Amino acid sequence: MIKKIVLVLLVLFVIAQFFGTEKNDAPTRELTVFTNETSPTVEVSAILASKCYDCHSNKTTYPWYANVAPLSYWINHHVDEGKEHLNFSDWATYNTKRKKTQIRRIDRRS
Repeated sequence: MIKKIVLVLLVLFVIAQFFGTEKNDAPTRELTVFTNETSPTVEVSAILASKCYDCHSNKTTYPWYANVAPLSYWINHHVDEGKEHLNFSDWATYNTKRKKTQIRRIDRRS
């Protein structure tokens, strides 16, 4: 019985590999509006690049395991959620109130 369950799970795992998710892969991140308006320091820019932009912009650099289902589904969901809350690539479309709110939220997390 356990062998059958393991076999079914293995087959489902293999099948899932053929049904990938759409990647967050724009040609560029396009962060110039954000960086021009906020003028982050070199240190802050480095933190944003290493900790924020992958989930909060239109271009994600994925780790190798992002191509393996079911992790790929979870990672893409995480990126989509991150972009819903804040997308640095869409900074130009935000009104002044939203920009100020987002900056305050970033400040609180640092």
